[in-house]
Amino acid sequence: MAPLAFVALAPLGNVRKPQRAALVALYEATDGANWNQSYAAEDPFNGTVRPTYGGNHNWDVRPLAEGGSDPCSRNNSARTQWFGVGCYDPCETWRDGDSCFHGDIVSLELPFNNLAGSMPPSVLATPTEITILDLAHNTISGTIPTEIGRLSLLGEVRLKDNSLSGTIPTQVQTIGTNVPRDTYMYHLDDVDCSLPRVDPHP
Repeated sequence: MAPLAFVALAPLGNVRKPQRAALVALYEATDGANWNQSYAAEDPFNGTVRPTYGGNHNWDVRPLAEGGSDPCSRNNSARTQWFGVGCYDPCETWRDGDSCFHGDIVSLELPFNNLAGSMPPSVLATPTEITILDLAHNTISGTIPTEIGRLSLLGEVRLKDNSLSGTIPTQVQTIGTNVPRDTYMYHLDDVDCSLPRVDPHP
C-alpha cells in the first residue's frame, strides 16, 4: 500500500472574493485614496495630536495575487483588518489552523470618512450578511441603489448628511426583514415592511 501524501494548504483569504470585490468597488467609486478621518486626530481632552486609524487604514485594494490584503485578515503580530469593516469568523490560526474558512462582511462603518462619489450597487448586493451600514457624514452623491433591499439582516443603516438625490427606493421596505423585532426599536415601525411572516412581537 502506497504511503499517504499530505499536501500543505496555503492560508486562504478570509472573506469571500465577491465581497472583497464589492469593497474595492466602493473604494474606487468614492475616491478611497483620499479618505480621511481628520476629526479623530486631535484628543478632545487636551488638544494633543494622537495617531488615528481612520480613513483607508489597511485598505490595500490591489489584487490578492499582486500583494493586496484581505479585508478581514488578522494575525498575532499586527491587526491588518481593513478600517471600518467588520467580519464574521475572521482568520484565527488558534481556531482554524493554517487554513481559514471564508467569512462574511457583517458591518461597514465609515462615517466622517470623506467618501466622495456614488455608491456602487455591488456594495449592497454582495455582502448580504451585513447588519450595520454606516456611511453617514460624507459627500456620497447619486441615488440609493435598489439593491439595498437585499440586506434582509440589516439592523442599522445610516446615510444622513450626504449629497444623495432622488427618491428612496421601494426596496427599502425589505431591509431588516430577517431581524427579530426589538421592543426598544419601535422607531423602525414608520417603515411598513408588510412582512410575509408571523411577527413574534406584534
